[in-house]
Amino acid sequence: MNSKILSLNLLRKKLINNKKKKVLCHGVFDLIHLGHIRHLEAAKKRAEILIVNLTPDKFIKKGPNRPYFTLEQRLESIASLKCVDYVTWNNLESASDVILNLKPNFYCKGQDYKKIKEDVTGKIKTEINAIKKVKGKIIFTDDIVFSSTQLINDNFKLLNNDQQIIIERVKKKYSLKDLNTFFEKIKKLKVGVIGELIIDIYAFGEALGKSGKEPIMMIKNINEEKYLGGTGAIANHLSTFVQKIDLFAMIGEKKEYFNFIKNNLKKNISSNFYLKNKSPTIIKKRYLDHVTNNKIIGFYTINDDSIEKKYEINLLNKISKNLNKNKINIVSDYGHGMITEKVKKIINSNRNFVAINTQVNAANTATFNLKKYHKVDLVMINEKELRNELRNNSENINVLIRKLSNVIKSKYMVITRGTKGAIMYNFKKNKFFTCPAFATKVLDRVGSGDSMLAILSVFLYLTKDEELSLLIGSIVAAEKVQNIGNKYIVEKKNILKILSHLLN
Repeated sequence: MNSKILSLNLLRKKLINNKKKKVLCHGVFDLIHLGHIRHLEAAKKRAEILIVNLTPDKFIKKGPNRPYFTLEQRLESIASLKCVDYVTWNNLESASDVILNLKPNFYCKGQDYKKIKEDVTGKIKTEINAIKKVKGKIIFTDDIVFSSTQLINDNFKLLNNDQQIIIERVKKKYSLKDLNTFFEKIKKLKVGVIGELIIDIYAFGEALGKSGKEPIMMIKNINEEKYLGGTGAIANHLSTFVQKIDLFAMIGEKKEYFNFIKNNLKKNISSNFYLKNKSPTIIKKRYLDHVTNNKIIGFYTINDDSIEKKYEINLLNKISKNLNKNKINIVSDYGHGMITEKVKKIINSNRNFVAINTQVNAANTATFNLKKYHKVDLVMINEKELRNELRNNSENINVLIRKLSNVIKSKYMVITRGTKGAIMYNFKKNKFFTCPAFATKVLDRVGSGDSMLAILSVFLYLTKDEELSLLIGSIVAAEKVQNIGNKYIVEKKNILKILSHLLN
């Protein structure tokens, strides 16, 4: 590795007693071009030492197959430039921690970052605060500007034909300014989230081999991580898009995870919990290989009996009031007892926008029944669930969608198809809309449908645009599957950033 390339910690130690003036530049530098070179050369004129910090791969939100070059390749490329003295990287989206650690005299950005109000991520503001804190100064180079994204989009085929088609169709209808306006309007919507709350536990271990005494595999426990799942995750995913969320969720009678739940729900979520008699809070524990992250086996701690009548009465009263108060209500029916017949009737009779996610899982295969939801606004299932519901594994999927829609008569139906993308059917228009998958890296599919439904629903309600809603929902799902469980929520700023690059 080039001697200019040092970890942040090593670089800090190397420069701690160095009194020479330092200037810091920060960016992705996915494709080095003339604009980058002139920017770095201009920065070097302001100080004796030029340090360049690179954004790690996992924080780059520019769309499918980005970054085009890995962090290691980008580090080597920048280090090869004569004007650069040191190259490092950090483990955050912004350079604020690098600024605080290295205390440069100047922090240098290109002139396209002068419009701080247009920064959807908010990173520039944090970086400006950081450079002020170390008594440094932010400077902007004033030279020719090139867009790496534009150059890559024009010269490298990162999008397949289907992805390119929907991007172009959306670009013809909306500008980035239009999309920003939609996001601002969505902020003001009141959203209700109804359904079972789940604790997802991921246990990482190492396979030791077969036991010497029994015919079983022995696994060494390495560590465990737990996240909010079910409606807790849906509400959290919505939290950066919507200012106020009402959560109506079922938990166990003993409240064994109550503090964990409260501490991990975002502050703009108003929580209403309903206790299930003689039941635990639902736990879905998965054992994974700690190297590959491949799932080995899963254990469920659940009681699928319906919620007790005395709790049901309270639930019915609360839901009936809030269904009318909230413009959008997202219902996730995981089949674990909260969505009783009476709850279902209230949901079906509601006049405001209702989106349903009901799914087959290992616990409810025998009792899954999508037809119980009638004339709601949106129903979302996957292709396997659709085919299982209609007991048909061979017929054309569009034919099956029409058959089921004629029964449940929902305004919209969304069918997710994994790598094949998603289909939306408008019942009144008798029209299909398709969107390809945008995920290029899949670590974990758990919760991807939940996150997609949440954001797709609010966009569909606001815009009534099937293609735009599908596109944004697919991008949200692509973001979600890059992480294990619900370790990170899908944030509005990242979706906006991806859209800005895709529609560039």
